[in-house]
Amino acid sequence: MKSKLEIIAFYTLALILGGCVVQSVHPLFSENELIFDANLVGTWVEKDPNNVWTFEKKDNKTYKLTYTSGGKSGMFTAGLGAVGADKYLNLCPEDPNLPQNDFYKSHLLYMNSFAKIKFTDPDLTGQIMNPDGVKKLLEKKPKLLKHELVKDGVVLTASTKELQKFILKYGSDAKLEIFGEPEVLHRIKTQ
Repeated sequence: MKSKLEIIAFYTLALILGGCVVQSVHPLFSENELIFDANLVGTWVEKDPNNVWTFEKKDNKTYKLTYTSGGKSGMFTAGLGAVGADKYLNLCPEDPNLPQNDFYKSHLLYMNSFAKIKFTDPDLTGQIMNPDGVKKLLEKKPKLLKHELVKDGVVLTASTKELQKFILKYGSDAKLEIFGEPEVLHRIKTQ
């Protein structure tokens, strides 16, 4: 049973962060569903050269992702897996090693976000889950997937298996815009 403090922390953080990306309490893949593809390892740049994605091998199943935008970086653990014929990344921020005390840190949640990816040699095409498209679908069909609407965004609370079923059924329907516009990343360096 969750304490009141955990519930309050969850909704506070969701309100602060909601709207930028679709966040999920649960990952898209279980550990045994993760796959490792060495083609992802390297440095990739978006059309805007200030946005750089660097994937390094973290272990046999995950990557360390450093995303740099406008000179500021964020570190993620990235897991790759497949839902149907498509590949997806599960992104979860790494512990930023904040100087605050443990009581403060216990209020932070490390939420997951998802991106559909496709290798288009020599490039990589990525589509981040679209908060507007997901919100629109879930407002029409609120029982479709467990979630909470917060501020202008969506926090998914469904299980990993429920998330996979949702993406399998709706993730490739371009009319629903569950995933955003494709962003082509160009490889600038292999690791």
